[in-house]
Amino acid sequence: MKLKFTLLLILIVIGFGNKTFAQAPDDCYETLSLFVEPAKAKNYAAALLHYDKVVNECPKFSLATYQYSAKMFSYFVKKGDKSKINDLIKSYDYQMSYFPTKTKKGKTLAKENPLTGLFSGHCNINLFMYFKFIIKKYFFQKNRNSFCHLQ
Repeated sequence: MKLKFTLLLILIVIGFGNKTFAQAPDDCYETLSLFVEPAKAKNYAAALLHYDKVVNECPKFSLATYQYSAKMFSYFVKKGDKSKINDLIKSYDYQMSYFPTKTKKGKTLAKENPLTGLFSGHCNINLFMYFKFIIKKYFFQKNRNSFCHLQ
């Protein structure tokens, strides 16, 4: 009787264990691999083809998605494609929102801020107002809306 009960208990644990420890779908592994492998080889044109699918279908799957996308978009911006600046900023924002414990907010914002146009006069605020804004916004408030709403 004890043997039957033990075997039944083991079967139940294994049956429920498979569902609770299920991994992400194989589709996410494949899609991420199709994006990351060309990005590792610095073949950013091939990686760009799969970027949207990874971000739309598996946004929280891997931090590497956003690390490689930042490298990819900064490469395109350095080559002169200014249309990728917004994609680069979105990549940094996604990284901070989906992986807040693994992302250093200060470093990410330092990379992102020159891209937003704050120092080029786009938002029409001076440097002192900018740092005052950053201190208030990120040290005393939890949510983050926009960099340019002080006008």
